[in-house]
Amino acid sequence: MKDLLNDSKMRWTSQRQSIYEEVLRVKGHFTAEEIYNALITKNLKVGLSTVYRTLQLLVDKKVLTQLPTDDDTALYECTDGSLHGHHHVHCIKCGKTIELHIDKLDEIENHIKTNHGFDILGHTVIFNGICPTCKKKQSK
Repeated sequence: MKDLLNDSKMRWTSQRQSIYEEVLRVKGHFTAEEIYNALITKNLKVGLSTVYRTLQLLVDKKVLTQLPTDDDTALYECTDGSLHGHHHVHCIKCGKTIELHIDKLDEIENHIKTNHGFDILGHTVIFNGICPTCKKKQSK
């Protein structure tokens, strides 16, 4: 974590270290509030604004990816350094997001490279819809 902060205007603190460790522990998607609540549950004193600033730093340093959602809640996940083949389905009602581990976009990537000369470094796709649970609630 100290190395990540070297060229930023932020200093290393035990709170930022705790946030970083919690982010690495979490599997899948998470919000700033979930990280904050996990730290509070562990009796660690940290402010929500510190969590947000630290998560933004980790996004800037490409440790995290911030997923776009259609509400005001920022959703994060640890990055593996590549966005290739990493797609999501996001419920617009409850906010649930799941990962899709399929990649049918290779043909499009090849077309872009062949016909337009781009070297594709990655892509991300988010499908917005309504999950089965919300669909059941909606039909009642």
